Order: sequence, then structure tokens, then C-alpha cells
Amino acid sequence: MSNIPYVFRPIPEEFLTDDFLDDPLMMRLIRYIMKQISPHPQKIPLKNKKKILELEPFEFMYGRKACMKQTGLTERNARTRIVQLVELFFVEKVSIKSSSTYSVYRLVTGSFIKNNVQQNVTQTVQHTVQHSDHNVRNENKNDSLSFLKETNKEKTKIVRPSFRSSLLYEDQIQTILLYCETKNIHITQKDLSLWFKKHDEEKILATINLLLTQKKQVINQAKWLQNALSEDFVGKALNLEKNKFFCEEFKRENKWKDLTITKQYCRIESLGIDFHFWWHQDKFREELTRKFQTLKEAQ
Repeated sequence: MSNIPYVFRPIPEEFLTDDFLDDPLMMRLIRYIMKQISPHPQKIPLKNKKKILELEPFEFMYGRKACMKQTGLTERNARTRIVQLVELFFVEKVSIKSSSTYSVYRLVTGSFIKNNVQQNVTQTVQHTVQHSDHNVRNENKNDSLSFLKETNKEKTKIVRPSFRSSLLYEDQIQTILLYCETKNIHITQKDLSLWFKKHDEEKILATINLLLTQKKQVINQAKWLQNALSEDFVGKALNLEKNKFFCEEFKRENKWKDLTITKQYCRIESLGIDFHFWWHQDKFREELTRKFQTLKEAQ
């Protein structure tokens, strides 16, 4: 067979399910991992250190900055998805080789072997049938088919959780349900199962606690929580608190009398421009500081 003039990178079938393909950020990380690993041992020189990192087959080094640069993911997005892969038993951390500046992980090849074993068994049976005499062929075929039936029977019992499957978070779901019951919050296990597929436990709990702070009674609590999670009310609430504090300190330090501060926003009176506190903190500080410098230079 002639050499194929292209470069192919194999990706396990388990990573090509709809659950994974529907998350483009996860697929970026998987592509990054598949580029790092090798079926052979690797030696990686460490920068600024006169050391060599020795990796076993299917181990890879995860560096925060390198991953962000190659994938375009934020540190939080990358870390969240690494954790998800670990929880799904596709990846495991090699703690003994990790350090404060990088981590070493290993692709758990055992999670992908069953399909390959099944294919190899089938190929072996076919090869035996083709090259054995009639009696041996029948004996081997019967034995092999029996083995395949048992293998298939056993395989049907194996349930691999889908990506971000609620099965992996059953304990957390039950704990949150009990918590909500004590706080008179009416949500169902189905609601939580759906939320756990997209959000982490910390964000879900923070959003539930945010619901408890609402002054007006929320009639449809499940719908409110769904909307709050989708719109990231918790993140905006945090921005509001931080940005308001920054604004107050900035006004005091610069003696900026032209700046009016309310509960939800601040206003530069001479320009008639509002800066809402729920904006991203970096954007808020950058825009407010820039306007202040522009006014100062114009004086």
C-alpha cells in the first residue's frame, strides 16, 4: 500500500459522541491533548531548568500558559474540562511528575480498549475460520462465538456516562435537593440534572443562594434559576460589588466631583455617560479610567 500523503491524528470514538462534539471548547482541549501524547516514551526539556521531564507512553504535560496559547481557552475553561475528563475516567493526573508550574496527566487507555478488543477478537475468529480445517474450524468457531456472546452480554451491562452526565453528580444533586427543601425552594431532580450538564456545583449553589436574597417573591423558582444560570447572575452580582467599590475608591482618590454613584451604575455628569456596575471588571475599570484621563487632559 502506498504511503498516504496526509497527516492524520486518530481520536478515540468516545470523544466523537454528540455530547463532546456539542462542546467546541472541549474539542479544542482534546485536540491539544492528542497532539501532546505519544505511544512512545518522550523526553521534554524544561525551560529555565536543567532537567528533562520523562514521560511514559500516553502521558502529556499540561502547562497553563501553553494550553491557553495553543487552544485559545481561558484558564478556567481549560481547568474545568480537564476536571471533567478526569471524572469521566478518560484522563488521570500523574501527581509524582507534576510541579507547581505544570501538571502531568495520562490518557487512561483502558477506557478505550474494550472496543478495540472486540474488533481484534472478531478479526481473530475470521482468520481462524479461513485457515483451519473443517473440524477445527467448527470447534473454534463455536468457542469463539460463545466467547463473543458472553463479551457482548457483559458489554451491555457497561454504562459509560455521557459527557457531564448527571450520573457522576448524583451525590451532589441529592445534597442540593435536601438543602433546597430546608430553604423552601421548589426544584426537581430533573432540573438539577440538566443544570449539572452545563454548570459546576459551585455556580449552581451560588445561584440558589442568590435566589434567597431576592426581595420580591419568585413564583416560578426553577425558571428563575434556569435564567439566572444562563445569564450568569452570580457573575454579574460579583461584578456589581467589585466595580462599585472600585468606583468609590477611584472617585475618592482622584477627588472626582463630576462622578455620581448610584446602586447600579455611575455617571459622568459632564458627559452624560453611564457605566453599569455589572460590566466585566476589566472593561469597567479600563473605560472609566480612560474617560477620566481624557477629561483631565482636556482641562
